[in-house]
Amino acid sequence: MSVFFIFYELSNSAGALNKSVVTLPAKRQEGLIMLHAKLKNNILIGLACLIASFFIVLFPLGGLLDYLSQASNDFLNRTGLGFADGEADPSFLWVLGGMMVVVTALLMFIIRKICSLKRA
Repeated sequence: MSVFFIFYELSNSAGALNKSVVTLPAKRQEGLIMLHAKLKNNILIGLACLIASFFIVLFPLGGLLDYLSQASNDFLNRTGLGFADGEADPSFLWVLGGMMVVVTALLMFIIRKICSLKRA
């Protein structure tokens, strides 16, 4: 109870009548709005790159995807960690997901480089 009383006294001495409303300086609010706008843009660019990477990995890099999937299946068969016959392919989705993450990161890096060159 004494902690609440000290906080109440400190807030009254600072002139804060309404304790539920916290206002920030104007420059700080503008900075937070800009950070929110950048976060939205980065999320949208990331989603667009992820969708584009799916099609890039499947069609132009399909041969590499198949090769890596077969190599990982052979490794799983030799070690006994997984069983890959001709029909079931346990590592295809893992290889696809890994390649999508790499291609997405590469696309985002390229887009950021292009945007930074336009600003300079």
